[in-house]
Amino acid sequence: MPSVDSPSRHDSRNAAEPGGTIEPAIGQPRDRLRDSVLRDSVLKRLLSNRREDTLETQPLQATGENRISTVRMNPKKPGGMKAAYGIAYQKAREDLLARKPEELASLCERSGAVLNGSTIRLTFFGSRVELRFPQSESLEFLPTDLPLVEKILILHYLLARERKPVKGQMVAFKNLPGASFYDPTYQKRGPRRIARRFGESVEAFRQACRNLGWGETELGDASFQFDILPKIRGLVVLHAGDEEFPAEANILFDDAIVNFLPLEDVAVLAGLIATRLAISGNT
Repeated sequence: MPSVDSPSRHDSRNAAEPGGTIEPAIGQPRDRLRDSVLRDSVLKRLLSNRREDTLETQPLQATGENRISTVRMNPKKPGGMKAAYGIAYQKAREDLLARKPEELASLCERSGAVLNGSTIRLTFFGSRVELRFPQSESLEFLPTDLPLVEKILILHYLLARERKPVKGQMVAFKNLPGASFYDPTYQKRGPRRIARRFGESVEAFRQACRNLGWGETELGDASFQFDILPKIRGLVVLHAGDEEFPAEANILFDDAIVNFLPLEDVAVLAGLIATRLAISGNT
């Protein structure tokens, strides 16, 4: 059970610099979190608005034996981002299909997924996702219209090999080991978008989070906690603008996320969270 701390707004904006120790946990116990199930109207909008090329992301490919590294994308090159996504997906797909049944069982046990015969089940942002292996060289996702970038994140999560020591805390992205390089990208994709969209209307932010079934906590002017994957939770905090500070948002994650996703993927998650909030806010 993660510890709980509620820093002041000033303190939360001046957390330990990257490379320092992990800050005390920020968030609420899991038993205060409601089920993160998307309401029907929000889910319909998500399904109708998803695009594989809307996020300016750097998907990752599995390389070597113990790490996942970046497929660098250059939209000016032939194929651009879409081609890079395809490469990243194919690499991760082949890695999963190459696993023996006992290896799949071990991966699922570690990640909190459920293996039932030739099907892996897990939840992603509160919605059920299935990976099916009808044949030895085929992989099917349900729902079938799951965006490619989300398939890549799920595969990377299942295939994770890291076993870094963690403290069971919620931490800011910049306080994850090695995150300083990616923090500007993370801020652009997630927190800044949220602040621009909801900084002048805290109540609209609350309603958007409630539409998604997220559980309210007591940080900032408004904050909500939610499940992302079985072993990963998120916490989004909004500070409304005032005379001293402009509006600001932040997204925190379980510190165990470093054992399941590379930092580039965590930055991508921030963009997915901002997109879900924006769509929910327009419902």
